[in-house]
Amino acid sequence: PWRPLAMRVAGGAVCALLAAASLVDHVVVLQRARFAPPPPRFVPLAERLEAGGVRLARGGYWRSYVVTFLTEERVKVASTELQRILEYQQLVERSNDAVTIQETPCEGQRQWDVVGPWHVCQ
Repeated sequence: PWRPLAMRVAGGAVCALLAAASLVDHVVVLQRARFAPPPPRFVPLAERLEAGGVRLARGGYWRSYVVTFLTEERVKVASTELQRILEYQQLVERSNDAVTIQETPCEGQRQWDVVGPWHVCQ
């Protein structure tokens, strides 16, 4: 269908304006992250688990992903939400030593430690 030139120009201008605004926001975020990166909030948790000899754990999806990555898989964390890696799920299910990383106090389990906002339960 034929559209008037003015409508096409106006639509293009609106799209260009939105793209420019998005670009400005992205540049600002990248500059702030480069000069003042956010604190690595999972690092103390990963370090404490390794120092405590923990090799297997379970936790929320992102906790499991980040802690496993930070420890270079020395601590394998199975997800309690979406299954990430079948091997980790199976290792944790068979283990009597796996700890649970959660944001709420340990109920019905022994508290192993508290690191930042996380409770590590056994």
